[in-house]
Amino acid sequence: MSTIEGLAGKGAIVGMERMNAGAAISLSRQGVNLVDAQEAVEMAGCIKSDEEIKCVIASLRATEVALGQLRDAIQPGITENELWSVLHQSVISQNADYCETRLLSSGQRTNPWFQESASKVIGNNELIALDTDVVGCHGYYSDFSRIFHSGPDRPTGSQCTLYRFRANTFSISGTGRLHHYRIFLF
Repeated sequence: MSTIEGLAGKGAIVGMERMNAGAAISLSRQGVNLVDAQEAVEMAGCIKSDEEIKCVIASLRATEVALGQLRDAIQPGITENELWSVLHQSVISQNADYCETRLLSSGQRTNPWFQESASKVIGNNELIALDTDVVGCHGYYSDFSRIFHSGPDRPTGSQCTLYRFRANTFSISGTGRLHHYRIFLF
């Protein structure tokens, strides 16, 4: 308590971003006026230095390269897991940290959304939906959502309709992140 008072003064409001309940209760019982600081911390995190901008760009570029390699590896007969591993291997080889999820699904598995990749074999002319969810270079998050078509034929009219619907739709996932989906046709 004396440390807090020495730093912030008596009766100061102390913002905590993350704290377990027991610690919060104990500090509160000692007279510390605690408030949730998550919004303030997130707002402060929006301010980026020139060096941080370089790190963000490096993370985005690494994910773009990996996504291009994944797109080039799409072919009927490959499993979802094999395809996902192309993205993961590429981001790791570019000094990114890791892929937070494995959100890639194809064909009928694309609905409902939010299914991780599986041993399912990607068939002819299926849609493939994914979220990169990459914790990239320097720890900066890089999240792209994309929809691809496996070929060999052009997408059907109904697949194009689904794409147009999705391309004009934004959705908020369970994590509160905004997603915009685009389809890339071969």
